[in-house]
Amino acid sequence: EEKSKREQRRREHADRLRSLAAKRRESKLIERRATLTEYDRLATQLSSGAITEAEFLEQIQEGGFEDREDFERHHKQLRKKVEDTLQRMQQQEESKASGEGGESGNSEEQKQSKADAESERERFPLLFVDQSTLTDEQKKERRKQLLLKSAEAGRARRRREKEQEEEARQAREREEQKKYEADPEAYVNELHKTRQRLQEAREKRRNANQSLDRRRNLADKRRVLQAVMGSGSSTPRAERGRSGGAGNGEEEDTFGANEEDWHLYKQMARTRGEIGGDESESEQEKEELQWLERLLHKYDPKTMQREQEETNYPQARDFQIELFVERVKPPEVIYQPSIIGLEHAGLSEALEGVFRNLGHKLRDRVCRNVVVMGGNSLHPNFCDRIFYHVRSACPAGLPVKVTHANDPKLGAWGGAKLFALSGKLPESSVTREAYEQKGRDYLEEHEFSNPYHPTPKA
Repeated sequence: EEKSKREQRRREHADRLRSLAAKRRESKLIERRATLTEYDRLATQLSSGAITEAEFLEQIQEGGFEDREDFERHHKQLRKKVEDTLQRMQQQEESKASGEGGESGNSEEQKQSKADAESERERFPLLFVDQSTLTDEQKKERRKQLLLKSAEAGRARRRREKEQEEEARQAREREEQKKYEADPEAYVNELHKTRQRLQEAREKRRNANQSLDRRRNLADKRRVLQAVMGSGSSTPRAERGRSGGAGNGEEEDTFGANEEDWHLYKQMARTRGEIGGDESESEQEKEELQWLERLLHKYDPKTMQREQEETNYPQARDFQIELFVERVKPPEVIYQPSIIGLEHAGLSEALEGVFRNLGHKLRDRVCRNVVVMGGNSLHPNFCDRIFYHVRSACPAGLPVKVTHANDPKLGAWGGAKLFALSGKLPESSVTREAYEQKGRDYLEEHEFSNPYHPTPKA
């Protein structure tokens, strides 16, 4: 008796599940048929000339379609789904009619389908009315209802996709469990080998991409240099501007004046894969690695824990510092203090101010005898940079000579030593009385000093 009761409950539960499935199919069929009717009406109006092409495109774009081709593709797919569903339902009804109790089951499904249809009519009443009888306001409201209905269908589809993914995951877990139970040691070893193979392939691809990026970066630097300095010209822009520019028949640097000039940077980014490029690692590979690690944590937790503890120890890469523009910024502060927030004149502005205040005869002599000394002058290409700024500050055609001191670090000290031994130091020094009377800004003028300009009183 207990066994018969359990069998009866099982049959009732199965009947309920079948009934719910039939209700969902019926509701979905009603939605699809209503949507198909709307699509048919739009296609008929377009073919008969009742609406223009522009009106047709406006309506389908409001419905979420990109263009006419997208609409026709969805229209065809929806018609096929409706026909297939009707065919399956007809076959099920015929099979039920041949068995006992088929009529009662069909009557229940019909009642539920009618209830679902009535619910659809209550929520979206305008979808079941001929559009030719509607006013303009009602047509707008009808389009809104169609969008809401489509959104509901989309949410239901996403729910079904998640359910299918979950079912597939559970089925795969059951299959992996069977493999583990058959031979645990061989199964775990195979998981480790597969994981190691994927990690090696990923690391190899990353190294190849880094090598390719380095080569591309060198090519990008050459492109920028050619674009900024001008094609085939090594003359600095400041020199060309001071030497007369276009007025002397020379080519003027106009990079950036046109919008097309800046497309160069987009092209460079595209070659590096930053724009429209594929990801270096596929999502499928990431998911597969995560799946393998999850299985290993489940079936070989000790090995995974030991591996995690080993990776927590400091590695060589933890003590590496990658330098990019930091290698250029510190020496550039000498020329542009503003890049670190200092409101002072840089070396380039100071040189320009000195040569601007010199007389013509003195400037000609100074340009031929510029001596560079000091520890900062040991930076690579420092003298070339000084030559460029002096050349920019002097008139075109004036010879410029920049000399690097033999001992840049002690050159200034050596000059001060010679000055002190010359006997002119006492008369050029500031006495205690003068310092206390005139302040710390005061200096005694001599042949090697700057001119003294008293600080204005507030």
